[in-house]
Amino acid sequence: MPCEAIVMDVGGGSTEYIFRTKKNPSQPLQCISLPLGALRLTEEFLHGDPPSLHEVTKLRNKINKSLLQVPPHTEGTLVGIGGTATTLGSMHLGLDVFDLERIHGLLLNSDDLSTHMNELQEKSLARRRQIKGLAAERADIILAGAMIILSSMERLKKDLLHINCHGLRYGLFYQRFMNTE
Repeated sequence: MPCEAIVMDVGGGSTEYIFRTKKNPSQPLQCISLPLGALRLTEEFLHGDPPSLHEVTKLRNKINKSLLQVPPHTEGTLVGIGGTATTLGSMHLGLDVFDLERIHGLLLNSDDLSTHMNELQEKSLARRRQIKGLAAERADIILAGAMIILSSMERLKKDLLHINCHGLRYGLFYQRFMNTE
């Protein structure tokens, strides 16, 4: 089932996937919402500081089981929107201050994300708060969010995540006020 893009938004309580299964613009968009949120999964699974291998394994199993509801697309660009994706971009760039211009359009490959995830998994919360590009208020939930993204990439057979800082509100604004068709 080819599609042009798969948009993924990892939130605190859920993750949404928006896609079209055909390149026909008249085909309605499909949306799947899964109860895989960075905050929800952190509270349910990650209690150690740093989390234990057992906790991380249970979390990964939960994510992978839930992702069976997402069609394993092999075509199309995976676009990450929202705070989890942009935070991972900021971390990847090692930014002292969030810089939308540098993060928007950034490509992260699965190897880079895996490296960041392993780093997050090994560090205590206090040490995660010291990572450049990771806002202190996201340090407690970023590991679960990174695991959702990396597991989604594996399920969708994607090696790259395109980060978009504009999110759904920009798309709705564009559709309502800028689209001249």
